[in-house]
Amino acid sequence: MGVDIPTDKIASNVFDNFKKITPGLLAVALLSGALLFLPQSVLAKMSLDNLSDTAKRIAGIVFLLSSITTVVIVLHSTIETLTEKIIRCNFRRAQRKKLEKLSNRQKQIIVEMMNSPDMAIQLDSSSGDVAYLQTNLFIHPPVQVTSVDYDNKMVMIYVPHPWLVDLYNKKPELFRLNS
Repeated sequence: MGVDIPTDKIASNVFDNFKKITPGLLAVALLSGALLFLPQSVLAKMSLDNLSDTAKRIAGIVFLLSSITTVVIVLHSTIETLTEKIIRCNFRRAQRKKLEKLSNRQKQIIVEMMNSPDMAIQLDSSSGDVAYLQTNLFIHPPVQVTSVDYDNKMVMIYVPHPWLVDLYNKKPELFRLNS
């Protein structure tokens, strides 16, 4: 009976905490770098020219550690941001391909939803078209409120996913019904 610890979550928390101290690390790197690399004349004016070898060694270790940690944090953040953008772009590209393959009835549901005043319509949740649109992340129920119609059909309110609203506003021609 062991405890499962998700390593991704731990790594994420560690890097999130590092992001908070990056300015401090940068300041430490600059200070220790200044102690190591400024000319003797400048160090003499600040009375720092007579540091012992041990103090210089410590300054060097602090400089390397803080510089490398700062670089790793910046690279990790950059890679994470780029990865998220690539994933989002691939998702939108795949969804657009799925949108182009929708039937006229499915597109009609989406257009009706987009043209409604609050971008929400009631649909029969047992309908194959509604199930397909929900499964493929075109629409979703905003809340878990259901009602039963007079035909014993389960009716739910559905709204479009945000990416679909953006695409509809940018390229409404994609939502025209097929001939």
